[in-house]
Amino acid sequence: MFKTAQSKDFNDFVRDFEKIGIPNNSIGISIVQIPTKIYQPQNKSFEINQGLSFNPASTIKLLTTRVAYDLLGKNHRFVTTLATNGKIIQGVLYGDIFFIGGGDPKLVIEDIEQIVYELRGLGLNEIKGDWIVDDSLFDNPEINPSSFDGQPMKPYNVGPNAAMINFKASEITIQNLKRGGFYVELKPALAGIKISKNLKKVRGGCYKNMITTTLNVNMLKVFGKIGDKCKKYSFYVSLMNHHQFGFSVFKKAWIQAGGKISGSAFLGKNPKNSKTLLKWRSPRSLISLIKDINTMSNNPMARTLFLNLSAGSNYQASISRSRDVIRAWLTKKDFVFPKLVIHNGSGLSREVRISADSLTYLLIDALADAHSFDWLNTLPKVGVEGTVSQRFKNKTVIGNAWLKTGSLKGVQAYSGYIKTVQKNWFAVTIFVNSVYAEKSKQVMDNLVEWVYREQ
Repeated sequence: MFKTAQSKDFNDFVRDFEKIGIPNNSIGISIVQIPTKIYQPQNKSFEINQGLSFNPASTIKLLTTRVAYDLLGKNHRFVTTLATNGKIIQGVLYGDIFFIGGGDPKLVIEDIEQIVYELRGLGLNEIKGDWIVDDSLFDNPEINPSSFDGQPMKPYNVGPNAAMINFKASEITIQNLKRGGFYVELKPALAGIKISKNLKKVRGGCYKNMITTTLNVNMLKVFGKIGDKCKKYSFYVSLMNHHQFGFSVFKKAWIQAGGKISGSAFLGKNPKNSKTLLKWRSPRSLISLIKDINTMSNNPMARTLFLNLSAGSNYQASISRSRDVIRAWLTKKDFVFPKLVIHNGSGLSREVRISADSLTYLLIDALADAHSFDWLNTLPKVGVEGTVSQRFKNKTVIGNAWLKTGSLKGVQAYSGYIKTVQKNWFAVTIFVNSVYAEKSKQVMDNLVEWVYREQ
């Protein structure tokens, strides 16, 4: 049995990890009181293996988003441009539309519908030309979505793209009809895609669901088993490549708005003599995008934002150049992170590394910023929102800590802030790298609760 939080000291939690099969060398913990001058002993700290190298999983998003926050500014808004090499004659565009990606991490279906509305407002009714996607802002070829874990249709495996639309993801909703059978809906709707379903009911609730999807040319097949007591079930899939998916979203929205289009989707470069049809400025500021990334741990958004760190220069943005930008930023801030290995900016990687104290020092520095609470609130509030909404059940820390989670097979992590009962502030980073990492969640939550109540 674990001791109650009130009766514990820090070493008891280290022993709790050991009780579930996780040895000391598989955990890295750095908990430091704020405000502080780093290394000064008068402030409380609780640490073990804080300077060793660990895989941080998605907590590395804190580094990506913090650098973007500082370099781009919290009010930055991304711009997507639509241009043409043709002419509009009596409502018909004779020519191609060039969709020029500006690296917006969250260009979603609602934006596309508004873009369609504004194009229609120009008097444009029909497009007799192709949809040509210019994603050349990033020097980053389309990745193999199977490369990380062999799950190519999982939205978290979507790679970054300067012209990404709706995270290249669709929501499939299956409704279990009372009269028998099923209704399957795809959002956003995709032009030319038909749905074929072969679903069978089995006894039980949604926990019995075993659904598989495949896309064969223009036919999306949805098949498997669904619990007969499961009334509604939704999940996300990634279909097609970036430029084909984006065109299908646009084409469907265009047709639904009464427009006509006869072309197809291609990759290409916007010609110098093209004419701008529309500049779409995102309705979302960077701070709201960072909130989404840190709260929901959105990998495609994080990877796209990471590449944006090196965009706008004389060269295309690239992973290597964005890594250089982060290293230069760290040097300017006088940070020395000797264990840091930067990969793709999202944490969806087996290569990324950092020490617990490095991430904690980053958090301490961020809370000294003039707009520190804007930054603080980009992290999810525990027990309330995002990836920590279902954690800390029946614990008093709910609503008093802001923690970014990290989770991979063999990795569990927390990094963020705790405001204690005594009104003290702590920066906390907890890494667990072990085959038993999944079992460590309760101990991690108990440790956060202990800091909140006892420090």
